[in-house]
Amino acid sequence: SNTLVHLQPWVARFGDNWRVKGGVKFFADVVDGNTHARFFPVASVEYDIISQYIIPYGGVDGKIDLNSYDRIAEENPFVLPGLHVKNTNYKLIFYGGLKGNLSASVFYNARFRYSFFDDMYFFVNDVNATGGAANQFNVEYHDGERMNLFGELAIDLSDQLHLHLEGNYYNFILYESQAKAWHKPTYDMTLSARYDLRDKIIVEGDVFVSGERWAKSGLRFGEVTQMDGFVDLNLGLEYRYSKVLSGYLKLQNILSNNYTIWNNYPVYGLHAYAGITYAF
Repeated sequence: SNTLVHLQPWVARFGDNWRVKGGVKFFADVVDGNTHARFFPVASVEYDIISQYIIPYGGVDGKIDLNSYDRIAEENPFVLPGLHVKNTNYKLIFYGGLKGNLSASVFYNARFRYSFFDDMYFFVNDVNATGGAANQFNVEYHDGERMNLFGELAIDLSDQLHLHLEGNYYNFILYESQAKAWHKPTYDMTLSARYDLRDKIIVEGDVFVSGERWAKSGLRFGEVTQMDGFVDLNLGLEYRYSKVLSGYLKLQNILSNNYTIWNNYPVYGLHAYAGITYAF
């Protein structure tokens, strides 16, 4: 069994241009009848320098991530059946950034985040449990640090056309020798667009870019390989005939790139979905 109890008392003060919040997070991590209590300081501050145009912010945080089997299997459908994964302890998180509205139709956010963690899980191909096939995944755990640079830009070009761009850069420091952040990209970026024509025809598209990743076959001394980065282009079209009846078409991996998200499992090339929805 894996149960997480969470309480967060806090106090806050607000002004016309500023906001300050502080408190404590309490987590009771109950795993197989054993309970571990942890406390994390929480504080945040932001100040509106120029009327929503420039808002610096920062804070300190911490948390326990509940790693249930449902969550793990949704992230990676090729994990070993019934795999039990420890919860991840983010002992301390520092962050700061700048956000605001460049205009009524343009929003931006730039953030730096630095985390100290215990028991972060990383997927590795399991050789032993699969009779050497290495076609299912187990996890190994590492303690360490992670730096994340995040940027976001949202633009409403019109009432019908909306653009959204966001990207991340990651740098891991793992305390165990020879360890790497298995299956974690060095960077990723997503560009999304949505066009709504009179709420009748909806066109959506996105481009996803991922950096290189490392993979390991075997829990301890398996083969180490580097997986290439990739670009994935997708397009969707929906026609709303009425409030209850609509049809859709989705094209995925339009570039038909033969990339790999999970080691030994290349994705499909160009594939399409079509269907009809009816609401009662």
